[in-house]
Amino acid sequence: MAKIFVVEDDEGVRVAIVDTLEFDGHDVFSRADAQYLINEIKQNQPDLLLLDLMLGADNGLEALSEIRSDPELAKLRVIVVSGRSTDAEIATAIQAGADDYLVKPWNGGELEKIVNMWIKTDGDS
Repeated sequence: MAKIFVVEDDEGVRVAIVDTLEFDGHDVFSRADAQYLINEIKQNQPDLLLLDLMLGADNGLEALSEIRSDPELAKLRVIVVSGRSTDAEIATAIQAGADDYLVKPWNGGELEKIVNMWIKTDGDS
């Protein structure tokens, strides 16, 4: 299966995501903030990144912009997972480089469906 990196500051949500993805057979690593995110991504080379936008002191959009401006990370698939749900907020994330957007709280099966869609789209997972 895929190697997935989860960045989510809410411990309950992070644990739920990690548990769900590990149950599905994915290799998952996670953290609560975006500090040193670029270095960790380069070191661990995930197939997919699930990124919250509201990360306490960190800003998920800034982290997404950093990822997209780094040529080594251009192919990394990024799914924003956020409680922000207005059309404008979703459009901002997509314009900043998110491949997809999942609104919290999601319905049962939505997380797995979106993750599997992007893993299959990648072609090498």
